[in-house]
Amino acid sequence: MNKKHDLLSRFAWTCFLLLIVLVGQQILIPGIDPLTAGRSLDQVNFLQFISMTTGGQTAVPSLLTLGMRPYMTMMIIWQVITALDLDVVKQLSQRRVGIIQRFLTLFFSLIQGFEMIYFIRDAFDSNDPWQIGINLNVAIAWIVLVGGAMFMTWLGDFNAVHGIGGTIALIIPGIIASIPTGLSSGVGSAITTSYSLTTQHIIIAVLIGLLFIIVMYYLYQGELHLHVERPLTPSVYASSYFPMRFLTAGAMPFMFSSSLFSVPRLLVNQTVGPTDAFQRWVATWFSFQTWQGILMYGILIVLLGYAFGYLNVQPTNVAKEMKENGEYFLNVMPGDPTEMFLSGHFGRLSLLGNLILALIGVGPLIVGLYIPGTANFSVLFSSLFILITLTDTIIQQVRALRTKDRYSVF
Repeated sequence: MNKKHDLLSRFAWTCFLLLIVLVGQQILIPGIDPLTAGRSLDQVNFLQFISMTTGGQTAVPSLLTLGMRPYMTMMIIWQVITALDLDVVKQLSQRRVGIIQRFLTLFFSLIQGFEMIYFIRDAFDSNDPWQIGINLNVAIAWIVLVGGAMFMTWLGDFNAVHGIGGTIALIIPGIIASIPTGLSSGVGSAITTSYSLTTQHIIIAVLIGLLFIIVMYYLYQGELHLHVERPLTPSVYASSYFPMRFLTAGAMPFMFSSSLFSVPRLLVNQTVGPTDAFQRWVATWFSFQTWQGILMYGILIVLLGYAFGYLNVQPTNVAKEMKENGEYFLNVMPGDPTEMFLSGHFGRLSLLGNLILALIGVGPLIVGLYIPGTANFSVLFSSLFILITLTDTIIQQVRALRTKDRYSVF
């Protein structure tokens, strides 16, 4: 294919795959009562939060309800394994890595599919033809959910090869579609104060959202450039720099903070509310509407920011690779001093960057204690920042493809 048509072809493939995802999210799981299932899922806040960031949907269980969640879980686990710098992992071929990742994705699909079935267990129609006490509809639903998750993973891989944006492109429509609901009513009962989508409120939200996008885009682009000497590269490019983002964790904390924060609330009676001292403690310290809960949520964002930021930077592995390649920072010895040098800069950047992320998450919640409805902007800001990071990745890929098209092949 002519290179000048490559970008157009990739966009066409991505649009086609997105259409498949939208259709797959409308194919309901057989053997369930959709209304009962929808009411059950409305009470599980952490599933609603995580579906907003993984391309799934929890309105009613469908073929692609799990979205990219199993795949994203696998990638995080694999990133942790890679950060351990194990020799057995480094010796794996690319093919074996792919096989291991597929089995890990299948493993998480089985777990998360069973989790979904548990929460909608009251919605299944009876189907026990052999009278052995096993509802076949439950088994069928589990197979459909797992198959849908693996199919979604395959679509993501296909898009990475033939489309634009890799696997992340398939979760963008789900995030965009969830923004109006998240702004108007929060997510389920996690943020109960509504924000009416009147014309005036929509205009205010759009203006605030645009200002937020502009500010966060420039913050996200901010980098610290650490000068690197490359004596084994005899050219004008022998000295360059190691980039370290100001927001080292990107939007990853927002992808998981709300869902993790909502998990303890499953210990609270979902029908009548807290019934003992422990449940009252959980309801207070894991609520978006109390000072204790807001403080706990901010701490969680900061901790996730450090964790994901460290996985992105990996000072230990970078220092080791630089030593092996004969590279060094000016006035810094290779090895452990280089690792300490990188860790120091990472710690300082992360401290300020994670505090900014925490402010984005808890700021609207604090204002919401006094102005009803504004707490929902926490959901809006989280979604917009995730979109900023995903869109930036796609823009970088498009630029690379356009640059490639300027060269002729003889």
